[in-house]
Amino acid sequence: MGMKNFYDIHFHAMNLAHPNLLAFVKRVKWRFLLLASPLAPIAATLEAQKVKNVQNLLSVMENDIGAFFMMVEYYLKQPGGPVQNGRITVGDESFDGIVITPLMMDFGLKNIPTDTFYRIPPRKPIVSQVEDVFNGIADYCAHELQAATENGETVYNVVDRDPEAAPLFEIYPFLGINTKNYTSKEMDKMLVKYFSDYRGSYADFKKKLGKFDGDIEHMDSNFFAGIKLYPPIGFDPWPADNDERAKVEQLYEFCCGNEIPVTVHCSDGGFQLVKDAVNLTCPDRWAKVFSEERFKTLKLNFAHFGKQSKKKYLFFSQDGWRKRVIELLSYPNVYTDFSYVGLDDEDYRMLEEACDAHQVLANKLLFGSDFMINLLDVESYNSYLNLFCKPDLFKGRPKTALCTTNPEKFLWRQAI
Repeated sequence: MGMKNFYDIHFHAMNLAHPNLLAFVKRVKWRFLLLASPLAPIAATLEAQKVKNVQNLLSVMENDIGAFFMMVEYYLKQPGGPVQNGRITVGDESFDGIVITPLMMDFGLKNIPTDTFYRIPPRKPIVSQVEDVFNGIADYCAHELQAATENGETVYNVVDRDPEAAPLFEIYPFLGINTKNYTSKEMDKMLVKYFSDYRGSYADFKKKLGKFDGDIEHMDSNFFAGIKLYPPIGFDPWPADNDERAKVEQLYEFCCGNEIPVTVHCSDGGFQLVKDAVNLTCPDRWAKVFSEERFKTLKLNFAHFGKQSKKKYLFFSQDGWRKRVIELLSYPNVYTDFSYVGLDDEDYRMLEEACDAHQVLANKLLFGSDFMINLLDVESYNSYLNLFCKPDLFKGRPKTALCTTNPEKFLWRQAI
């Protein structure tokens, strides 16, 4: 009998060199403005926890990618963690390992708006991120963390991994693409390089896991399991400009022809670098894509289940995007993940109600965490997984559909 994997379909592996930190500052700025408002006494208490969360996130991002994977694995296996005796248990089901798909983000956008004196945008070439992530995966597959006591203090040493013991994580990244950053020829070259021999076969990817030799020129197909699109930093799903439209059509045609899974950011939060970020992110933009007969089979995951949170602070409840995403699930290969949504029991009650009201979600809803970004609101990957594993949440519902069956359909063309 083969291995049975738990899937986290929405994960991030970044260090401080990868994201545009100006976007991060803009994301948290409103919290600090509260401190100058009449709500300052309450905000100060809340802000203390937010500052702690940001410090927690930065403590993770200070690591190189290999050390990051080792550290997350180490804590998952500690007493009380969701992984015990090498297995993670969800309800009555037990899993051998965890498949994660780190979603790269193409931060190479030019002309980022800023009112600073030094307004020349930093160079954030995706190639540097690719090298860091795959070097990190190779390092993680070969090494692990072990705790030891030296002079009365706990130290953590990187040691060779037992060749007979498989790593907890299988790591298959998605390549971040912003079509605005490339010419049509450059994009075609990139797609051919990384996906020309793509078959959607789990075995193909498992064979290459951890085999990156440090030279990106030697990379070919079956290293990237899919493509990540991120509208808040400038990707437009259906541009008005004819030349830009031609490039996104080129991308969709390639993905449809090869059944390559695509994940697109779909919440009103995130790293926002362009003024029309919300309009570009709205799932209505995709209705125009799917109205084209040739794109109806596009394999697309709407991340974050169309989460809208910003107007909650004005005492409005928003679910327009979520309803639109559910409508788009009628297309055969459209899915949605609930990354950064499963933060507490209330979130899971909302998901239960949505599943009860919309039968289509039974086969289209995917588990995702948005780790490490979700450290802005949760303590650890442990806590996010432990919440999902609670027996009284989604009681009587097949959680394995969310964390195994549905993700496997989205990720692989061929059944395992």
